[in-house]
Parts: sequence; C-alpha cells; structure tokens
Amino acid sequence: MGCSSQPRTPPVQAPAPPPVIAMDPAAVALIDRCARAVEGTTPAPQAVMFSAAARQRLMLVNVTQQLRAAEASTEARIAKARGALRGLARTDKEKAQIAIALLDLDDGHDPSSSLPKRIVTNDAYRDLIEAHGVLQITRAEHAKISAQIDAIDKVFAEMPAPVPPSERW
Repeated sequence: MGCSSQPRTPPVQAPAPPPVIAMDPAAVALIDRCARAVEGTTPAPQAVMFSAAARQRLMLVNVTQQLRAAEASTEARIAKARGALRGLARTDKEKAQIAIALLDLDDGHDPSSSLPKRIVTNDAYRDLIEAHGVLQITRAEHAKISAQIDAIDKVFAEMPAPVPPSERW
C-alpha cells in the first residue's frame, strides 16, 4: 500500500446558502392590503389561498435575487480563475491546451487529461473546476424556483375575479 502522489480533488459541493434578504416591507404591506380586500369579496378559502400564494411568491422572488447574486459572484470567481490559469502557460502549446480545456469545461467535459500535471495540480485549476460545479448547481436551483414562481403566477391568472359588492346583492 503506497501513497498516491496526486492530490485529491475535493468533491463539488452545493453553494453555501446565500445570506437571508429581508422581504421588502412595502411589498408585505401591499400583500396584506390586497388580502384584506380580497377577504371581503371572495370566499374565505380563496382569500386564504391568495394570501398564502402571494407570500410564497414574494419569498421565492427574494430567493431568486439571492441566487442571481450568488451566480454573479461565482461567475466573477470563474473569470479570475480562468485568468490565473491562462497566466500559467509557458509555451504556445500550453496556451492552446488551456484554451481547449476551457472550452471543454464550458461544454461540461473534464479537461484534465489534456493539460500538463503542473497545471492540473494548481489551485487556480481546482478553483475553476469547483466554481463551475457550484455555478451549475446554482443555475439548476434558479430554474426550479423560477418554475415555482411561474406556477404561482398561473394560479393567480386562473383565479376567479372577486365579485364586486354591487353585484352581490
């Protein structure tokens, strides 16, 4: 049993949860006002559903804002790692290998087999690989939450309009 001379690459981990962004007090107040207005003209179950869906949608919009911020910081991290990786090239051949490896990485392939060992074991390369994984996870979460927002919007569009007080009598 011998020790491997190659360093272990840490597994790609989910991004750290983004900082909690407080819901906009004006938006919460507007939802409360709308809920009270709907309660007076709509059967109770629909009013409760409207209020809950509106709050859920607001929370999901806040999460998408957090994910956008996480995506932007991860993209900046990727750009920095790409620059550092390009700076490691000593020859034109290595520059070409790095350019091809970056294209492979963008296509979702593991480019390590085409690069010299000194580049693959460099921190900039490992950071680039990890950041790409984090970005994929963040984008997948963003897509899921956007689909949930679209579903809530569809429910709102299909809800019957409240009956005006003049028509109830």
